[in-house]
Amino acid sequence: MSKRIFSNYIFEEISIGDKSSLKKRISQEKINQFATLSGDFNPLHLSVEYAKRRGFYNTIAQGEWSNLLISAILGTQLPGPGTIYLKQQLIFKKIIFCEDVIQATITVKSKNENQKTLIFDCQCTNQKGDIVSIGEAEVVPPLIKIPIDECLIDPAKSRIRTHP
Repeated sequence: MSKRIFSNYIFEEISIGDKSSLKKRISQEKINQFATLSGDFNPLHLSVEYAKRRGFYNTIAQGEWSNLLISAILGTQLPGPGTIYLKQQLIFKKIIFCEDVIQATITVKSKNENQKTLIFDCQCTNQKGDIVSIGEAEVVPPLIKIPIDECLIDPAKSRIRTHP
């Protein structure tokens, strides 16, 4: 497993207009794993034959994939580790199909100095550049810097090693 070195950003380090993105190919394996974790066994997600009978060319990913990617950015990139997710509002504009490559992008829209919260514009696009979802997220960024020199997630122990 490779080492990744990263840190987080505290409220004072973040400016309106700051942005971060994450891109993922949504494979059938990922769709199946999400179905297992969530209990969403809708055949539109799991059976190409069923999806085709319903007029789609392939299985469709669960709508929550947009939220998952946005959450991953907020928790690992901007603001990063220690972020508290308060609210998410998304409008689904297009279907995410199996094998689509989805890019989630968040941009700091506003900062509330009194409450020390941030509002992000959130957008997810597919490999064609079509917007698949759009909305906003509100978070409390970390209060202190949390340098993580090894993001070694041990699935057996479910932990991340950090330095105080």
